[in-house]
Amino acid sequence: MSRSVHRLPADDRTNGWSALLGARQPKAPLQGDVAVDWVIVGAGYAGLAAARQLAQQQPDASIAVVDAGVVGENASGRNSGFAIDLPHSSAPSDAAVEAGRRVIRVNRFAVDALERAVTEHGISCGWQKRGRYHVAVTEEVAQKSLKPYARNLDAWQESHEYLDRDALRQRIGTDYYAAAVYTPGTRLMNPAALVRGLADSLP
Repeated sequence: MSRSVHRLPADDRTNGWSALLGARQPKAPLQGDVAVDWVIVGAGYAGLAAARQLAQQQPDASIAVVDAGVVGENASGRNSGFAIDLPHSSAPSDAAVEAGRRVIRVNRFAVDALERAVTEHGISCGWQKRGRYHVAVTEEVAQKSLKPYARNLDAWQESHEYLDRDALRQRIGTDYYAAAVYTPGTRLMNPAALVRGLADSLP
C-alpha cells in the first residue's frame, strides 16, 4: 500500500547549533571591485583551511574569503558535531587494511590540525575528546557488523573495547543495544561555534 505525504514540517532554516550560541554580527557584504592576490570561494572547513594555509605560507599576500551565506549557518556549521579519526568500513584483505591505515593517518592529521587551531586561538566550541560507540541493536547485527569492525581495529592495532549489552548498559544507561565497539579518538564539538571561531581567528 502506498501513501502520499501532503503536509511537510515548516523549515525556518534555524541552525540548532547556532541557536545555542550568542548573536554574531556577520562581516559586511563585499562592495564594489576588490583586487587581491587570492580569492577563496566558500567559508566552510575547506575554504577556511585553505585561507589559513595561504596566510601562513604567504604572509604578505592579500586574501579574500567570500561566501554567499553566513559563516556557520551552512553545511559546516550544521553537521553532527563530531570529528572521527577511524574509518567505518570493513577491511577484509591486507590491501584494505593498509588502505585503512592511510585513512586513519589522514583523518588524524585533520583532527589534530583542528585541535591545534581550537587551542591556539581559544575557540570556545565545547571541543572534547570523548570517543564513540559503534552500536548494534541485535546480536545478529553485532555478529555481521561489530565483530568484523573489531577485527579491523585489531589489524590496525587500534585501541578499542567490545561491550556486550550489560557492559554497555552500565556505560550509557540503556539496554536497548545488544553490543557496541567503543573507540576513544572521536572529538565532540559545536560545529557552528568551531566554524565561527576558525573564521574569526584568520590572520
